[in-house]
Amino acid sequence: MPNFRMQAFQELILISHVNLAQKTAAGLVDKDSAAGAFQLLEALRDGRFTFAIEPWHDATHKNGVQHYPAELLLRARLPDGTPIKPLTPITTLSRAGLQSTFDQAIILAGIDQALRLRQMPVSINTSARNMASASFWQDVSSMLCTYFPRHDIQNSLTFEVTEDDLADNPCRTVLLEMKERLGCSFAIDDFYHDRQIHLQQNDGVDSTDWQRLENLRGIIDFVKIDGETIEAAIQKKFDLDPLLKRIKEIVPDAHIITERVNDEHEAHYLGSVHGVDAVQGLHLTEDRTEFQRRLFGAINNFPPKPDNI
Repeated sequence: MPNFRMQAFQELILISHVNLAQKTAAGLVDKDSAAGAFQLLEALRDGRFTFAIEPWHDATHKNGVQHYPAELLLRARLPDGTPIKPLTPITTLSRAGLQSTFDQAIILAGIDQALRLRQMPVSINTSARNMASASFWQDVSSMLCTYFPRHDIQNSLTFEVTEDDLADNPCRTVLLEMKERLGCSFAIDDFYHDRQIHLQQNDGVDSTDWQRLENLRGIIDFVKIDGETIEAAIQKKFDLDPLLKRIKEIVPDAHIITERVNDEHEAHYLGSVHGVDAVQGLHLTEDRTEFQRRLFGAINNFPPKPDNI
C-alpha cells in the first residue's frame, strides 16, 4: 500500500481503536465483546489481513457477456495465525456507532489490494447503519477521489448495503452523485432475509424488504437474494419466481444475484429456470473462464446425472 494510503488507513484504524477504548471504559460497550473488536482492529493495524474474493459469475449471458464484480471478503488473523471470524467484532463496532471510520478503512484497503492484484471490478460490504448517513457517503466519495486516480476506479466499484432510510434523506443525493461522477454501483444485500417469518404467517412473499427496495429505486443496480432463500429454492422448498417477479416490477433493470451457490449445476438451474443473472458461492472457482466452461458442461447435463453413473 503506498505511504499516503497507508497513513490514511492507519489513522482510521487508530480513531476506531481510541473510540472503542473510550466507550468500553465508559461502560457503553461490554468488555468481552470489545475484546474481539480490539483483536480485529489490531490485526488490521499490524497488517495481519487480506481480502479473499468471491466473483459474481455470469449465469446466463442473457444480457450479453457481463463482467460482474468479485466480492471482497475480509480475512484477518491473530498473531499466532489463528483466523479471526469478523462478523461478531464488526457487529460490536457497528452497535457502538464506530462503523463509519472502520468501513472507510476497509474500503481503502480493499480497493488498494484489488488494484495491486488486478482484481477489479469489486464489491464491498458496508455496515448496515451507514446506509442512512449522508456524511458517511460524502466521506467515502471524498476518500475515493483523494486516494485513487479516477480512471483506476471508474465504473469498477459496487457497494453492498443491508439497511436504508432513504425515503426523505439527503443520503440519496450523495449516492446518485457517486453513480454519476464515479460510476459506482449499489447492491441491496440479503434481500428477503425474513422469509421464515412470512412463511410461518403464510402471507406469500411479503417482507419488510419491499420498502427498502422502493426507497432504493433509481439507485440499486443489483439485488442479492438472501442465501437461505436460495438454498430453499434449490431444494424445491420455496418458489423463487413470485419473489423475482415482484422485484422486477419495482426495479426492472436491476440484475438478480444469488449467493450460496455450490456448483455449476445449481448455477445453470437458477439461470435457466428462474432467470437469475449471476451467482456467487464459497465453493465456486475464482477463474471466470473456467466457471463458464463448467457452466457450458452443465447445460449439456441438465438435470445433472448422479456422480456414480
